[in-house]
Amino acid sequence: GGANYLYIVNGADNPRAFDGTTWTTPVITGVTASTFININVHKRRIWFVEENSTSAWYLSTDAIQGAASEFDLGAFMTKGGSLLAMGTWTVDGGNGPDDLAVFMSTRGQAIIYKGTDPANANAWALVGVFDLPIPIGSRCMAKMGSDLLIITLEGLLPASKALPFDPS
Repeated sequence: GGANYLYIVNGADNPRAFDGTTWTTPVITGVTASTFININVHKRRIWFVEENSTSAWYLSTDAIQGAASEFDLGAFMTKGGSLLAMGTWTVDGGNGPDDLAVFMSTRGQAIIYKGTDPANANAWALVGVFDLPIPIGSRCMAKMGSDLLIITLEGLLPASKALPFDPS
């Protein structure tokens, strides 16, 4: 609680966490953790993308290890492919209630959710599914200010310009 960590995944080895002094291998149950290719922190939860699947996995709030829960996005991937990456898009310019979870497929579909708890239908809702150019690699998203940049075959796209979204 209250600590800061550097957390890494690569799709081949178990995740690793660094607390500023020591590297550890967090214990994650419910999934083969060595298959994680992408990691993101959204609303105080660590999220992972599983390689060659349509599933994202998340830990409990403020946890760095423990039981992972599956969040399958396959039904929204109408172009096929698998899940590639996840990012957080801060629409209001700060860390607030309207931060959006952006899941990107290998075929360029951005699946966007809002909310805090994917296990609670009253606290987690689909915003929409948007077709974008094909992203490049599992590290295809980066925060820049309040925007989320997406690296695609057609260039660098800011989410604020690429996705039709009305924050009101």
